[in-house]
Amino acid sequence: MIQWKKDNLPTRQEKEAAAKKQQEREQLPETVTALKAAQSDTDEMVVDQEYRITMLELGVSDTDDTDNADNT
Repeated sequence: MIQWKKDNLPTRQEKEAAAKKQQEREQLPETVTALKAAQSDTDEMVVDQEYRITMLELGVSDTDDTDNADNT
């Protein structure tokens, strides 16, 4: 037979801390998914910015008439 003493029982703070830790563990996959999506968006923006910088360095712009020119 187990006899519980007051010293052996977890305190309210310990119970709340354990519950909070468990909740964080359960939310971890959702957090990772959100972080991956944010990283993907950031990578996309960086690639776009690098493309724009390269185009500026080469002196090419989106408003050039080269696409609209008649090459005959």
